[in-house]
Amino acid sequence: SFCPPDNKVIVSIGEMVPSRQSFDSLLRYIYYGDVVMPPEDSLYLFSAPHFYIFSNNRLQVFCKTNLERNVTVENVLQILEAADRSQASDMKKYALNLIVRYFSKVALQPRIRQLSKELLLDVLFAIADESQDNKLIQDMSCSSINSDN
Repeated sequence: SFCPPDNKVIVSIGEMVPSRQSFDSLLRYIYYGDVVMPPEDSLYLFSAPHFYIFSNNRLQVFCKTNLERNVTVENVLQILEAADRSQASDMKKYALNLIVRYFSKVALQPRIRQLSKELLLDVLFAIADESQDNKLIQDMSCSSINSDN
């Protein structure tokens, strides 16, 4: 039988290594059809049906819906980290937009101190982009007001 030296097997879904929690969610789905899971697990499991050649896309549809409905200020940092690890760029962008919109609340969460340098830079760049967009809108509205005179 196969037994690694440290008695730990690394499971992957394509190039991505899911968290233990999300792998447990995958096993519950496979064995029981259970799709109740935290939204961050959905990011890891979104590509599982394709990778494991499931006969239907039920899990993938659930994962997408679960993410869209359940990203909150409280879990957005976990979603951001999971989106980054799983290279889910649309979800990462969605999480960054939510962080920017509710930054005063998100910044108070202890988990923000645990973000990688790269993700903190992504948050800063998203804030800068938003500030730039707001300034551009403000400048355009001021110039249209001035041109009316």
